[in-house]
Amino acid sequence: FSDEITSEIYTKLLAEKQNLVLIGMPGCGKSTIAEKLAEVTGRTVIDLDAEIVKEIGMSIKEYFNLYGEEGFRRKETEITKKVMNETGVIIATGGGIVTRKENMIALHQNGFVIWVKRSLNELETSDSRPLSSQKEQLASLYEKRKALYEHYCDAFVLNDCTIDETILDVMKCWKEGIEL
Repeated sequence: FSDEITSEIYTKLLAEKQNLVLIGMPGCGKSTIAEKLAEVTGRTVIDLDAEIVKEIGMSIKEYFNLYGEEGFRRKETEITKKVMNETGVIIATGGGIVTRKENMIALHQNGFVIWVKRSLNELETSDSRPLSSQKEQLASLYEKRKALYEHYCDAFVLNDCTIDETILDVMKCWKEGIEL
């Protein structure tokens, strides 16, 4: 085959089989974006936090209270390694996924990683998120994780507009990443 045909076949296979992985701060919109992307693309969404809850049989907050952050991160890594074997899916991660290098190595094996960025003022807090239930906690987390998000992402999008505009930005980044 010519280089051109080989490249075309590779691009088509990559577009079909590659996972799209969304990383970013808690409350930045990863799960919402993943669900909307699933509607647009027909792909399945795997929400890692939901998979963890299913596996542990309790809320993440309860698990944190029982086993601490380290126990939770171990479980998150275990689930991430299972999920990495999937192909052609959209993966919404928890905000702290980047804190363990092994998670990101696993997700990069067959994933294009997009950092969903959102202004700290726009991030949603939640009592169900043990490390980000208050705005002050979010600012501290962002300072600790910003360099990790930058390091591990293949591209980033700003989630500071309508969901439809954000989806278009994600699709554009992903397409450009596949065509490289």
